[in-house]
Formats: sequence, structure tokens, C-alpha cells
Amino acid sequence: MRYDTGERTPVDGNQYMYPGENLVVGDHVLLCGSGAPTVRNMTTGTTVLTMPGESDERCAGLAGGAIFLAPWSRTGPLRMYDAEHGSRTVTGIPEGSTRVQVRQGTATHALLRYQGADGVAHRGTIDLADAAVAEDYAAPLASEWHFEAALSDTRIAWNEYDPATKKSTVVVHTRGKAEKQVVEAAKDAHVAFLGDRLVHSAPDGTQALAPSPLNRLNVVDLKTGTTTRLLDHVRAVAAAPDGDLLVSGGQLGTGDGIFRVSVGADGTPTAAFLADGGYPAGFAEVSDPHLPPATVDFDTTYSAPFEQFFNHKGVRFRYTLTHVRTGKTYSRVQNGYVGAGDDAHYPDGIPLGEEWTGTLHGNAAGPDEEMAAYNGAYTWKSVAESGGGFGPPIGRSGSFTVTRAQKPHDFDDNGSPDLLGRDASGVLRTHDSGYIGGGWQIYDRIEATGNIAGTVHADVVARDKAGVLWLYQGDGNGGFAGRVQVGVLWMYLGKGDGTFTGRTRIGGGFGRYSELVGAGDYDRDRYRRNDLLAVDPVAKTTYVFRGTGQRYTPFDLIRSTTPLFQGRSYNLLG
Repeated sequence: MRYDTGERTPVDGNQYMYPGENLVVGDHVLLCGSGAPTVRNMTTGTTVLTMPGESDERCAGLAGGAIFLAPWSRTGPLRMYDAEHGSRTVTGIPEGSTRVQVRQGTATHALLRYQGADGVAHRGTIDLADAAVAEDYAAPLASEWHFEAALSDTRIAWNEYDPATKKSTVVVHTRGKAEKQVVEAAKDAHVAFLGDRLVHSAPDGTQALAPSPLNRLNVVDLKTGTTTRLLDHVRAVAAAPDGDLLVSGGQLGTGDGIFRVSVGADGTPTAAFLADGGYPAGFAEVSDPHLPPATVDFDTTYSAPFEQFFNHKGVRFRYTLTHVRTGKTYSRVQNGYVGAGDDAHYPDGIPLGEEWTGTLHGNAAGPDEEMAAYNGAYTWKSVAESGGGFGPPIGRSGSFTVTRAQKPHDFDDNGSPDLLGRDASGVLRTHDSGYIGGGWQIYDRIEATGNIAGTVHADVVARDKAGVLWLYQGDGNGGFAGRVQVGVLWMYLGKGDGTFTGRTRIGGGFGRYSELVGAGDYDRDRYRRNDLLAVDPVAKTTYVFRGTGQRYTPFDLIRSTTPLFQGRSYNLLG
């Protein structure tokens, strides 16, 4: 992109398969793809240099008008190609070295990185005239993967990280002398020189989860130690042909885009805003959010959208949904965006949040357990905070309603089948809601019937030992109203045409189970098929046989364990 006019020139991905800062020098870009490595002048659109490549070679860098190629295999010679000398092998790199890369340094020397056969990282320089290593520094704490380094006529610098102390620094060597300076910096910091000044910054302060002066563009006078801080966050730093720096980043109150950093006549470093990148420098929401509709029908959808889009990755994000009737909540917390990496494309901004699949925190098993969400009214709120302190928090709120059709075994109005369990003392419980009440030992049969009393909630009937049938109307909260005596109960399996089927053999081996319960859609799969729960009193385990939707083989006979009343003894379930 031209920063004077904003004109953008797309580059074919087949030609630019391996983008990296070491493939760009000023207006020249090294295109490395399916064809021969080619240097293109992006200002004029003309080809500057084409190197006859070998199929087993990769681009290792662009520096001093020369293309550098290294073998795809881990070891092998570094080849250099320029218009004056043609192809030459770079000498002085120890045999067995790997991870060889080159990047722009000065007019006479290129920067070099490699990893020795002993595994130790090295930084150095290549004399462009001689195609030979001129300086070589062991850098055991330098990054194995990143190649952030800078070179001037008098100094060389690179970043290091000590895992023992967890401290990050920039090491500055005076070329040809034993002098060395160490400057505190962010991990994997950008490194550059501005005359006699060292420039460093975090690789992208907008990804930070804590404010730090190291996120800014720090310009250090190496003679006096004085630090001038420019910009608030930085994405990339490149040297301009005239010795200034071009910086991609943001400055609060000014904008986000390209800045030219230079030293004024009075010796003070300054940053001039050249081109706007389209986003604000401060933390902002940059696209319309994806939020739940007014009504969420979990009979027809699996989830509700909940996503907001920001211009920064370093965001502490939290959204909370609250069921109005019960006060139960669901919260989602994200500390920074973890996605497809820096090369991913985010046309709508950085997405934070996650689809809500209809669960709430807390059931009878404990506050950290999840349960199916209740039907009814909900409120929600979200708060997004800039980790790096680049602006005030951004909050949103709203409301919606969850609805589902009533289910026969759903006693707490959350669409999830509830298994009733009675223990030896006569206490009745469900897995979600827990304790319902005592005294149920007077019944020799308890059955879930669905809604038979005219309300929208599931009911149960219980038969006492005298043969009297009693109705308990569900209250939608996991409990029941007082009992009412009822009108003989008969059950037939209807075919839907006014007639009834004969019995159908499902499978053998069910004699081990003390209870078989038609639970409805217990596993809430996408097919919404009814399932069968079976209680093994010896193993004190409740199993699920998943519905198949087939008439003659209605259940998958491979059982799965469930958490329902695990390890407890019950002599009656409904």
C-alpha cells in the first residue's frame, strides 16, 4: 500500500507463498512461489531481478539487492544471487547449520541468523561484496523461530529471552569491539536502529493483556541511556532508504496506520502520521455483533449466537446470561483472542465470544456442573476490557426468551429429561434439581406421564400399595403440587392411525435392570430422538440406550453410562 495515496496493490498468493519481513526491502518485495524467485519494485510494478531457482531451494531472504536461497532440507549451503555476480555460495557458515535466514542490514552487509549443529543460535553479518560471513556471534538466548535483529555501520542488535529469569532483553554489540549493552525489552521485540539510537517495541501491543511501557515504540539513546517513547502500540518496523523508520502502529488521539519516525533538528525523535489504516488506534468495537434473537427455540436450533468484533486481540471479555425466574447464570470468559495466528484474515474485526448452546451453571451435583437452560425470559450483559489499557471498557446488554415444546420427562422446564429416583428412605430426587421430598415409600409404582392435567409442565402418577392412583402436577421448578386421587390409567402403544401395535422385541439381557424409563430425548442429539434409560441396581449406574428412529430396532443396544444418581441405591425410578 502506498502511504502517500493509499493505493493498494494485491500480490498473487501463488507468487508470494512465504511472506516475511526479511523478504521486503524498501519498495522491493521478493516473490517466492511456484515460479523462479523474483524481486518486484512495487512502485513501478517492474521486475528488478529473477533468480534461476532449484526445486529443492527456499527463499532465505532479500538484502543489499541480492536474493538468498537455502535448501529445503535442514542443512546445506546458502546461495546468493545478484545482477553483478550471478550465483555465489556464501562461505563461513559452519557445516551442519540449520534455520538459515538473511535480512536487510546496511549497504555493505546483510544480517544473518542460523542455528549451529550444536543447537546454539547465532547472529552475524554477511559481506555482500565477498559473499562471506564477516561477523559471527553466539546468541544462545536468541529466539529459535523469530529473526528480529538490526544492523548499523557501528552496531548490531538482536532480542533474547532467558527462560530461567523470564526476562526479555535486546543485546547491542559494538562491531569490531568487545563492547556490549543490554536493554530491557518485550519478548520477541521489534529491533531497529535510528542513527545512534536503538528502537524496540513489543511485537504487537494490541495483543497484550497488561499495560506496559515496553508495548510502546521505545527510542533509546545508547550514549546517554535516555528513552523517548513514541506511539502506543506497534505491529511492524522497517528501515526507510533515507535512514528513517516506517512503523505500522497506533497512537491514541492520532490514529492507526503508518508513521515515519525520525530525529528532528533538535535531536528529538518524532513520529509523523502518514497513512490511516482504517481502524482507530484506541480499543473499539468495529462491526455489528452477532447476538441472540428475541426468541431462541432450542427445538429448532442447537445454539444462539454471541460474538462481538474488536480491533485488538488483547481483550478481557466476559458475557453473562441470567435466567430471570431462577437467577441461574451462564458465563463465558476469554482472556485474549486465540485464533489462527497473525496471518489469519479478520474482515469484520477480531471475534470474541462464543455461541451459547443452552446450558446454565449449577445443578444438584454442584455449582460448577452444567445443566440444560430453563425456558423463559433471560437478560444478558457483556464487558470487554482492553488488556493493554488502550481505552475504556465496552459494555452491552439485552434480553431474549428461550422456548421449547413441553417434554414428558421434563419436570423443571429446561427441555432435558429428568429421571426421578427414590431411595430406601422414601426421598424422591432428580439429577438436575436434587431433593423433591420424602414419604414416597408409600407407592409401589411411580410413572412420568407428561402433561395430563392441562398445565404446560410434566406430571407424574403414583400408585399406592392399596392400588389407588394419585396425580402430582408438575410446577416447572423441578417439584410437584399436592397429590390428587385419579381415573384408572391405561397405556397403549399407538400407531397413529387409531390402532395399536403388538409387542416388538427390542433385545435380550434387560433382566439385569430394575427400572426401564422412556426418558424422551435424553442426549439432546441433533436428531431429537427419544432414548431409553435403564437402571442397574448392582452397579448403581444408570445407562442410556440411544434412540435410532427405526420402528423395529428403536434403540442402539450399545449402552452408555450417565451421571444420573451415580453410585446411589434406588428401588424405584420414574
